[in-house]
Amino acid sequence: MEIVAEGRGDWIGWVELAKEAVDETATRMTARVIHDIGAHMLGLVEVEDRPALLRFNRDLLGGLYRHVMLVDGNDDRGIDVAIMTRNRFDIGSIRSNVDKTDSKGIIFSRDCAEYEAYARRRAR
Repeated sequence: MEIVAEGRGDWIGWVELAKEAVDETATRMTARVIHDIGAHMLGLVEVEDRPALLRFNRDLLGGLYRHVMLVDGNDDRGIDVAIMTRNRFDIGSIRSNVDKTDSKGIIFSRDCAEYEAYARRRAR
């Protein structure tokens, strides 16, 4: 017996999403590299969500970054882009390019966010 669906009207089934465990060792090694580099500003892709990024910063980076900002993009998997900045660096503005198009349609499969950051002057 062969069943062939010829459109969504023929679909009477269901879909089960497979869950995959996060590789804890890989996550810890990523945090170690980020910590060792000690960048003042860090741009990130493939970010799950802002709460996860906040936990990553707090639990694995010891709160190294003061500002954690994520822009919800157009990736249909819910994976986004983000920026983290250290204490002396503030995020001045954020501009999304999620809806930018050209003659072929949407340009970015994930948002290509623009961030303006600046260093605060040290108190004398």
